[in-house]
Amino acid sequence: MPFRIDKIAIKGRVSRTDEGYLTGTAPITRAGVFKYHGQDGKPYYELRHPDDVFAADSLETLKMVPITNTHPWFGKVKSDNVKRVQIGMTGESIKVDAPHVMSSIKITDGPAVEDIDSGRQQVSAGYKCQVVKEIGVFDGVEYTSRQKDIRYNHVALCDVGRAGPDVGLNLDSLDEQDTDIMVCDSFDNSQFTGSKNMGKLVLDSCEYEAPQEVINAYNKLHTDSDGLKSQVTSLTKDQDSLKGENAALKSKVDAFEKRDIGKEVQDAVKNRRALETSATVVLAKEVVAKFDSMSDAEIRKAVIASKMPDLKLDGQSDSFIDGCFNTVIALAKTEKKADALAGQRGASKGAESGKEHREDGKINSAAAQDKYLDGLKNGWKNKKDSK
Repeated sequence: MPFRIDKIAIKGRVSRTDEGYLTGTAPITRAGVFKYHGQDGKPYYELRHPDDVFAADSLETLKMVPITNTHPWFGKVKSDNVKRVQIGMTGESIKVDAPHVMSSIKITDGPAVEDIDSGRQQVSAGYKCQVVKEIGVFDGVEYTSRQKDIRYNHVALCDVGRAGPDVGLNLDSLDEQDTDIMVCDSFDNSQFTGSKNMGKLVLDSCEYEAPQEVINAYNKLHTDSDGLKSQVTSLTKDQDSLKGENAALKSKVDAFEKRDIGKEVQDAVKNRRALETSATVVLAKEVVAKFDSMSDAEIRKAVIASKMPDLKLDGQSDSFIDGCFNTVIALAKTEKKADALAGQRGASKGAESGKEHREDGKINSAAAQDKYLDGLKNGWKNKKDSK
């Protein structure tokens, strides 16, 4: 359903209130034949017949509609945009003064009142209607189509003499010398916005028509804004990461400052000496001579390998290696102690026979070691049997 605009000069009967408002009565539209130029440039004529213009159901839609300061670029005034453009309202008093339709009006917006004082003294009715094909003559003027079912949307203040298409709204001037008017049944905002290149702009899930230049500028700002938001997000993440690293370093520094480094060094030296002393019991002199170039782990593995050459140590945990090392050292100390005792017995009592002694009177170390390991494995059984 196409839109149309009737533009009429405000003529008298308008006064200023104590509050600075303008109130009075003005012609809003009229009946008659209007000349238009289509997009192809060819003229044609539409009839606004009195039966349609003065129809009661049509006039009823003109009551209490918003008044705007020029027609809004988005076309129809609705509940979701009226607050941005309304400067006043028509009244409930709608009268026919053929061929005109008169309406009471009230302008309450200060800048709009100033525009009226400066010469903006025409009003335009924005409305939708059905345009039907009809050929005839009205008041001596031929026409080829007729406007029916006229329904008003808003009334706008306009500059004197302004004409042309806008938002699919055509200016039907009441000036008898200004009846050569363009019409476009599709929405085209170019006259009101100063641009013929219109597009769709989506704001908060609402779609609006706007000049392409405005849309391009908005999209650029939106893109720039998204880019800045992305940078801020990235910088925020970097800042959080740095904060985390700083907190970790501070924790390490605090822990380091609490340490007794002197005691740790003394303990390390003491433990190293103990390790070397224990290993000396087992390892050959040529290996002991290399201790300065060997780590603690290398010394432990060398000790284990000297007594358990078939035991695989690669990939074993530190706890496993420590256990094996302690076992080997314990066995070595036991063997040494057994050898010392055997020597004492041999000197005082002579050699004893048995599978645990050699012919020279010394303890058979291999047999002693087997006996020790058997004691470790089966000692619990003897304790159980004794109970």
